Amino acid sequence: MDSFTVAILGAYGVGKTALALRFALNSHNDVYSPPYANIEEFCTKVMVAGRRCEVHIIQIWGDDTSARMRDLSIQRAHGFLLVYSISSRATFNQLEGFRQMVVRAKGSIPPMIVVGNKLDEEREITVEEAGELAARFGCPLVETSALTAENVNRVFVDLARMLRSTAGGPEPVDRKNKHKGTSCVIV
Repeated sequence: MDSFTVAILGAYGVGKTALALRFALNSHNDVYSPPYANIEEFCTKVMVAGRRCEVHIIQIWGDDTSARMRDLSIQRAHGFLLVYSISSRATFNQLEGFRQMVVRAKGSIPPMIVVGNKLDEEREITVEEAGELAARFGCPLVETSALTAENVNRVFVDLARMLRSTAGGPEPVDRKNKHKGTSCVIV
């Protein structure tokens, strides 16, 4: 079974945890607040092109995490979701910095998707403007709503597809000792 680690980066309040919870546990919690540790991990199994994949999701807070800890987390990830809120220009404006952080820590440009979250809120960033940024980054744009689950599975499965098709992607790993059909959450 293929196993991929996906890192979610974005400003505070864009819905990183909500996206991870919605995808891994099909759950949404309006009152959730991130723990002190600043890095959480979720994992789940999905089908991609007829093959089962294990997707580990780590969240990285750019401002609160020590640079060394953040860089180590980025280095262990295979692909990245750069998340902003469509209702906040400030979060959109921070995406370039998050992308540079990834490229610097990885030493290359890994598979990424720009994710405009909070489709359920009033839009401040147009699809055209987000599409231009994603094109400049050389990656796709997907807009989501963790609240309604719109496009949440799609963004993770699309990234897993990108990772599988990328030459030099992660090798399949034997997970025979894992409990089949279960999700894991590490907090």
